[in-house]
Amino acid sequence: MKKLLLSILLLFSFLLCEEYRDVVYLKNGSIIKGTIIEQIPNESLKIKTLDGSIFVYEMDEISKISKELVESLYSYNNLIGGIYLNIDGDGIYAVNSQRRINKNLNAGFMWTTRYAGGGSLPGQSTQYIPYIGIGFIESKYITPLILFGGSFTSRDWNSSSYNTSGTINHFGLFFGLNINIKLFNHFGFGFIAAMGENVYFRAYSDGTAEITDTEYEFYPALTINLYDIFPTRNN
Repeated sequence: MKKLLLSILLLFSFLLCEEYRDVVYLKNGSIIKGTIIEQIPNESLKIKTLDGSIFVYEMDEISKISKELVESLYSYNNLIGGIYLNIDGDGIYAVNSQRRINKNLNAGFMWTTRYAGGGSLPGQSTQYIPYIGIGFIESKYITPLILFGGSFTSRDWNSSSYNTSGTINHFGLFFGLNINIKLFNHFGFGFIAAMGENVYFRAYSDGTAEITDTEYEFYPALTINLYDIFPTRNN
């Protein structure tokens, strides 16, 4: 339960950031957009625009200050998706989140947990996968990404033969291809074709365990995505 709560907190702290762009309306009709970096009440404010320019205005020059969402030139600025994949007959469900950092560069995080009941050492297996996605093209409808990251696996095990249990942890590489397709304003789907490291281990009667072998396996997956539920801004 603690692992589940921690994973949910990590996921939503990654996405739940309500960020906006500041808009300053001047009495002469000009509109300045950017980030307010300094404000002295009843005196002046300093605003930095998207091109890096800095302007200072007296408060009696300003008619209104507000915030607005930034319109994106891309299919999304952030997404959260549900993933389904089938490995050796076992259906596995996962949660995936992505956030655009800059143009075609994305940061992502996947989380999945399942009960690995097969074999002689059943137990809960949880994976945490942070990654970077590098885009191919700039488009409002389709986003192909090359994924690079790491996969941390925490595998609980239980031995009826030894009447004991334990946990074994492993960190391996994760890489693959992701294509996200936007169908409607906040909805779409995607495909992930990735390689991840599978772990084989041996358990002992004293509750310890050791990894005996690792190998990369191919994981094809379908993801259903919700786009731009959480506002973002350019700083």
